[in-house]
Amino acid sequence: MAAKNNVAVVSHPNGLVYVLSNPTGSIGSVTAFRYDVSSANPTLSLISQSNLVINAVFPVQAQPVDMVIHPSGHYLYVINQSNGGSISVFSINPNTGVLTINVHFDLAQAGLSVIPDDVVVSPDGKFLYLGDQFAAIVRFRINSDGSLTVNPATDKFTEGVETIPRNLVIAPSGKYLYHLGTNKIYQHIIEPTTGALTPIFNLSNGSGSGYGQTTNADRANVLNQVRGLAISSDGKQLYVADKISSDTVAAGLYVFNVQQTTDIAFEILTGGLYTPGQLVPNNTVPNGHTIISSKVGRCQAQLRP
Repeated sequence: MAAKNNVAVVSHPNGLVYVLSNPTGSIGSVTAFRYDVSSANPTLSLISQSNLVINAVFPVQAQPVDMVIHPSGHYLYVINQSNGGSISVFSINPNTGVLTINVHFDLAQAGLSVIPDDVVVSPDGKFLYLGDQFAAIVRFRINSDGSLTVNPATDKFTEGVETIPRNLVIAPSGKYLYHLGTNKIYQHIIEPTTGALTPIFNLSNGSGSGYGQTTNADRANVLNQVRGLAISSDGKQLYVADKISSDTVAAGLYVFNVQQTTDIAFEILTGGLYTPGQLVPNNTVPNGHTIISSKVGRCQAQLRP
């Protein structure tokens, strides 16, 4: 079975892997796999119920573009672009991998005018953040049953947000949210109680701008066509995939130190761009992890345990 137009991949701690597909002219689907590492040759196989079609019950859930698993491992959130946008909330059976629809959240009916493009959940599982193609990031509160609550008047953040914010990632501490724009990296502080976002810095090609902070031009002049963003499990490094040329795959990887004593995060490591096949210094990658740069719908950088 070969899925077409795969747009996102997520993994579950119990050895489950979910692939989100959006075939042209057809309905989207989530396909569930089990990743078995018990043998010398790890295998990836379909679970007993595969091709979990998102649109089977809720036809407005077309054009899925991204998904994320709740830190508890109990819920899967899929964002869809058609008909004003929606978020599909599934329960995950951690033993079988089977998904069950819990609730369908219609964004237009909730009073939001958005085009969903990216999604991330805070490490404490309290907030979901949606990247909106109308230059905004929308905060949702996650209830105990996995359902979502949003206030259109107060939960849409636009200051310090790129026109189309993509590759949203949150530091393991839950303190910072980062996202990519056109040759820029943006940084926001997350208020721990409310989940509100406050922009503090952005790094672009040739300049760095702080919101009430000192300019940091010496830390930039490196980015060209950024396409992927990831953060290390200890929160000390940012990894940025940069395609550089007109090719559609990442041409290299920038590694940035994350300052642990100030709120301005970016300081590029000595050595600059690491191209495919080039070794990244050992002290920049958490033990037992591998940096991978791949193309799943669009170029991504991520850490593989």
